[in-house]
This record gives sequence, structure tokens and C-alpha cells, in this order.
Amino acid sequence: MNEVTSTVLYYVLIFGILAAGFAYGYFFDVDYSCNSLECSVSAILKFSWFATTQFLFMCVLGLVVYPATIKTKFDTIDALVEQLKCAVCTRIVTRGTNPVLVRANTRRIVDLLTEHFGERVKWTVEVVTDNPIGLEIDDPAVVETNVPSDYKTEHNTLFKARALNYAVHHGVKLNPADFILHLDEESLIDVRTLQGVLTHVNLNSRPEKLADIAQGSITYAPTEIQDTIHWITTFTDSIRVANDYGAFRIQYQMFNTVFIGMKGSFIVIRNDAECAIGWDHGAPVNITEDAFFSLLAKDMGYRFQFIDACVYELSPFRIGDLWKQRKRWISGLWRVCKSPKLTIGTRIPLIFNMSMWSISWVSLCTIVISVSVPSNAARGLKIAFGMNMALIIITYVMGFFLTRTPREWINEIGVRGYLLALTTQVVGIPLFTFIEGGAVIFWMVQAALDLCRDAPDQFEIVQKEKDEDRKYLQTEFDEPHRSHSHPPC
Repeated sequence: MNEVTSTVLYYVLIFGILAAGFAYGYFFDVDYSCNSLECSVSAILKFSWFATTQFLFMCVLGLVVYPATIKTKFDTIDALVEQLKCAVCTRIVTRGTNPVLVRANTRRIVDLLTEHFGERVKWTVEVVTDNPIGLEIDDPAVVETNVPSDYKTEHNTLFKARALNYAVHHGVKLNPADFILHLDEESLIDVRTLQGVLTHVNLNSRPEKLADIAQGSITYAPTEIQDTIHWITTFTDSIRVANDYGAFRIQYQMFNTVFIGMKGSFIVIRNDAECAIGWDHGAPVNITEDAFFSLLAKDMGYRFQFIDACVYELSPFRIGDLWKQRKRWISGLWRVCKSPKLTIGTRIPLIFNMSMWSISWVSLCTIVISVSVPSNAARGLKIAFGMNMALIIITYVMGFFLTRTPREWINEIGVRGYLLALTTQVVGIPLFTFIEGGAVIFWMVQAALDLCRDAPDQFEIVQKEKDEDRKYLQTEFDEPHRSHSHPPC
């Protein structure tokens, strides 16, 4: 399928779902009977349906303005390498509690860089860890940086931000104009990822640079080297893929800035910018250090770009782990909202976004109430609700298609598996929305319990290691890892 055909189908799908949502609201009419109190309460509650509308609208707007079927045309790796004038450091930060995963993924990344960069690029892979990993990779360009257990920052920053701060001051030595690719311990990359990173680096190594910070998309689906562990959480995360190509892309590509922060993986930062912004900003904001870093960078005048490429990760292995993940995000982002270190103008969009997220569970309760105690609603409200439902469907369905192309899905799980996955994604949308709503309720309950117990802040790490990692480490390669003739960057 060529680009033009796929783009036409892309828009037909989006606007077709929107039209169906409008038609549902306009034509669907059931004459319910209820007393005045029931009608009044139900009518008021039904406005909670739109708590996530602003988020969904921005997501779909980004998908419409920047169709994901039209990919940025990158130069070949060889051409990009010829233009490169600085070093590139891939920095992986881990607590060190998943050593098999880290060793396997580091070797995967090193193999890819060795194959495509060779000795032509001054590159390094640095693993920054709280607990020793033992990478077992015989290559001077692979560095394990261990954060001492007694290391303290000036502002007593904790968790991942503490490790990042240590790496800035005590890790691999970089020149100001070098670039750092930040990845999580479960992140995997491919050739297009490298092309996107090098394109950004080359464009912004010039005096007329456009941005010092960039981010691409993260997808969660089976690849040729890892299988999906939990399909329900993977389908739930489809909305996150759509958000990367929608709301996050529109803030980066249209405005060259951030409004709602950034994710903590697949970030490319020029070294002098990272050193100037820093990671040591204190305990209140170190749970979601990535969002605070990006918003502080905005206040300091740094610009952002979007990288039209992907990093591949896995969704949490259990629904409970997904809820823990969301809890950390919500609690951490609220602390960023309250930070006096950021200007109020920078915080307002995030405050609004978090307010809507925090009350989104009410809309799910209202839907349940409306089923048990139905009441009439004005046609305008029905149309608005139909359109809102269409936005929800678009984000999940488009997230599924943007995670992997149909051909890639079929190559990995076969035709029957693909049809089953697509059907589950569409039919299961109510379940996935309730899982997300349940995550907000889980956060509220846990926050109340933590307040009562005066519990300290936690940065919970969920299970990430899988059988493929152990098998990969046991694989015998035809050629040993090649040692570089130059020192790490």
C-alpha cells in the first residue's frame, strides 16, 4: 500500500468515526421517564462525560494535522554519518533490579550501533545504575556507571533524577556539543530510530540550530525480538501511542515547546543544555523528573522538536502494575504543578490537564448510573457525547494501527492473530477506559492511605524481565563484539 492510499484510508477512518459519533448523538433517541430529581441529577452528572475531551481533542487534532502515514524521509545511515560532527552517547538509567533485562537490551543496542556505526562514529553506550549490573560486554565504548549508595545531591534529589544528576557530573565525559540519547532499561531501537536521532543531531549541530531537545514516539507491541506479555495492558496503552503522535507531537512540531511535559524515554538532548538545566531539583519533583525537566527547559527558553521515529518498549505485565505506573505519574505530575520553581504560565496547561485527568473517573461512574437510572438529555448534549465517544474510539483504534502496520502485525502474529487483536482492541475499548479510570481511583485511595500513614515517596519499579532476555544472552554470535580503536566519547 503506497503512502497516498494509506493516508486517504487514514483520514477516512478518522472522519468516518467522527461522523458515526455525530449520527449516534443526532438520531439515537429513547424516551426515558424519570422524576424531576432523577432527571436533574442525571443531567448534571452527564457533563462529567467531557472531563477528558480536551485531552482527546488535542490528541486527535495532532493526528489530523500531522498524519502519521506520511513519514519523514531520512537520509541513509551512511549519509547521516558523513555529516556528523560530534559524539553521540546512549544513556540508559536503571535501578539495577532487572540485570538480565539490562544486559540483554544493552547488548542488542551495542550490536545495532556496531553494525551501522562501526568506527565511523564516536559513540558510547552508558548504563547508569544504582546496583551493579555486570554488563559482560568487551567493548571500551560500553560503560557501566555505578551510582554510590551514599551519593547525595545538593537538593537531596532521589530516584532516577539522582542517577541522572550523577551521570552529568561523574559519568562519561562529553563535550558541550555532543548529544545524549536517553533510554529506559526496557527500550529497544532500530535503524529508523538511529536515522531520526542522527537527523536531529546534524540539524542542531549547526549555529542556526532549531532545538536542543527532541523526543520521538514509544510503541508497545510484539517485535521480532520480544513478545507481548500482557495483551490487555498493551491494548490499554494504545491510547498512549496515539497521544505521542497527537498531543505530544503537536506541542513539539507546531509550537517547538512543551505544555504537558515530556516522557522519560527516547529523549535526545544536547549535552550543554542538559548540564545547564540539570536534574537536581529536589524531592518534590523527582517522581516525574522528566516532566519537570522539560517545563523548566521551557522557562529557560529552550526549544523542542519531534523525531518521527519509534522506540519499542513493553506495557506493564499486570493490570496492577499498570495502576502503580499511572499512580506514580499522577502523583508526580501534581507535584510538578505545585512547584514554585516553574512560572505560573508554564504550569497552567499542566494544571488544567491534571485536573481533568483526576476527575475523569467520575464520567465512568456516570455512565454506570445512566444505565441503571436512565434519563432524557437534550439533543445537543447527545451529539456532544457521541462526538466525545468518537474521539475515544479514534485514539484507541489509531493507537493500535500506529503501534504496528497491518503487515508488521501479520508478520509477527499471523492473519488470525491480527484479526483477533484488532477485534479485541475495538470491542474492548469500554474495558480499557474503565482500566484507566480504575487507575485514577487507585491513585486516590493510595494517596489517602499514604497520607494517613505518613508514607515516604516511592518510585515503584514494576516487573520487566522476560524469557526472551535470558535466551538472547545465551545466544552464540558468529563474530565477537568488536573493540573500538578510540576511547568512549
